[in-house]
Amino acid sequence: MSSGAPSLSAAAHPAVPHRIATARVVVRAYDVSDAEALDLVMLENHERLREWMPWAWDEPQTLDTRRNLLTYFRRRLDAGEDFTMGMFDANSGALLGGTGLHPRDAPDTLEIGYWLAADAEGKGLMREAVAALTQVALGFGLASRVEIRCDPANVRSRSVPQVLGFEHERVFTEPLESHLAQVETEVWAMDDARMSGTRLASYPRPFSADAAGTGISWNP
Repeated sequence: MSSGAPSLSAAAHPAVPHRIATARVVVRAYDVSDAEALDLVMLENHERLREWMPWAWDEPQTLDTRRNLLTYFRRRLDAGEDFTMGMFDANSGALLGGTGLHPRDAPDTLEIGYWLAADAEGKGLMREAVAALTQVALGFGLASRVEIRCDPANVRSRSVPQVLGFEHERVFTEPLESHLAQVETEVWAMDDARMSGTRLASYPRPFSADAAGTGISWNP
């Protein structure tokens, strides 16, 4: 699970699709009506997520707080400031986890953050979602570089960029959080030049749509 901490910059970014669909997964903008489903998933998963996700220490939340948070996520997404999204089963619609694209301080860079419910792990679903997000970010010209940042000790999280063919660039140390034992963060990166021949390049392009549900064409 990647922490995916977004930049605090409020500068507008090119619009990310509201819906990105693969064969098994739908990544889409949260709606306030998702609060109940998210509440159930977080009740079952927040303790295990605390090992890697600082925000999980704010869980469990009240349902009203969760609705306000989802409204905030959607407002920022619509404004092009940050793109926190839910990850859903393409057939049942069940909430599987969370992901998104987050602007970094570096220009033309988006970071993918993600977490997954325990019962959805081990099926390659997060690799499928991350491949789709990366293809959209680079293929739609939203960024020239995509990053994934995670703790080197988080084996499941780091396996996603590793298997997809992201390049491991560096490890750096961050200030110690009072409730976390780890302080190291590693950076994995992908761009158009690095994608050729990777497993990521073998994934079919996902379907993407805007807020109205209109499909978005790929760049020539």
